[in-house]
Amino acid sequence: MSVRSLFVVLLAAGALSACETVVEVAVPEHTPQLVVHGFFSPDSVWAVRLDRSADITGFEDVRQLFVPNATVSVADANGSFSETLAHAGDGIYQAASGNRPAPGVAYTLRAEAPGLPAVQAVSSVPAATASIVELERFDDAGNDRIPFEQYSLRLRVEDYPGANYYKLKLFQWSPVGEERFPGYRPVEDEPGNPTEFREIRFGSNDTSFRDDNYAYFFDEPDLDGVDSFSGALFADELFEGKAKEFEITFTARSFDTVESRYELEFSVLSADYFTYHHTALLQGNTLDGIAIEAALLQTPPTPLHSNIEQGLGVFAGYAVHTFGFDAEGNVWTGEEER
Repeated sequence: MSVRSLFVVLLAAGALSACETVVEVAVPEHTPQLVVHGFFSPDSVWAVRLDRSADITGFEDVRQLFVPNATVSVADANGSFSETLAHAGDGIYQAASGNRPAPGVAYTLRAEAPGLPAVQAVSSVPAATASIVELERFDDAGNDRIPFEQYSLRLRVEDYPGANYYKLKLFQWSPVGEERFPGYRPVEDEPGNPTEFREIRFGSNDTSFRDDNYAYFFDEPDLDGVDSFSGALFADELFEGKAKEFEITFTARSFDTVESRYELEFSVLSADYFTYHHTALLQGNTLDGIAIEAALLQTPPTPLHSNIEQGLGVFAGYAVHTFGFDAEGNVWTGEEER
């Protein structure tokens, strides 16, 4: 075990001089491990990235951490599928055959590289499905200058056994103007303007819904009437292995230059996918604005979730389903186009 000296400068408020305190911090010698970055869905071919873990005190070029000489394979539990992934550069391994994950199938990832412990992990894309069972449009609201449309939508979710998490996001086809500053493009309802799907808010009084923030998912819900969401997360704790319907309402501006079109994005997240993002945000919030020297002297940050045996990182499945609809109540999923 090596011991490194950590220098912390303590500045007394109003003092004209400063003092240095040398704190001896025991930092264990680092043993490199394989780090797996593997989020997979039926929309993409098999692909994972492998890195080599580094000492927290080191300053290595991140490109030197890519692992280009590993053997990586993915297989299902019953032996009907197995493929060795090919290195495509920068530590990324892909399925040359174009194979994609299938929902509801448990896959095992195995990877080994010279000089590093072999790793493996198991995960799946949850097989849960959803459908829009009712879409109702109410009389237009607003005024002559800016008219609005009001909708009520019921979504039926068919859950499957196991811990699953879900995410909802709503988008409207809208005209936009030129970008005024990074990340901001105002809506300008004038002929010739470009169009895009822009995220809009929706309301619901379902207590399962939480704000679209993984870090604070387990905070107490707001039980005071209808809540408004710009994306919502929820779990299957109250309906595991069953079906449940959720109602959302929303009001959207009506445009002269584009037709009324909307997209509801329904994501199905495995427990490993959700937990990794939850702990990553918690860890980021813990360290945000804190110098690493100070962090080492305080309570350690939230540990990052990993399901990689003998290694680090995550191997986790998810799926995204999109439902489109218009003002006349016509609903399409786009699944038939695949």
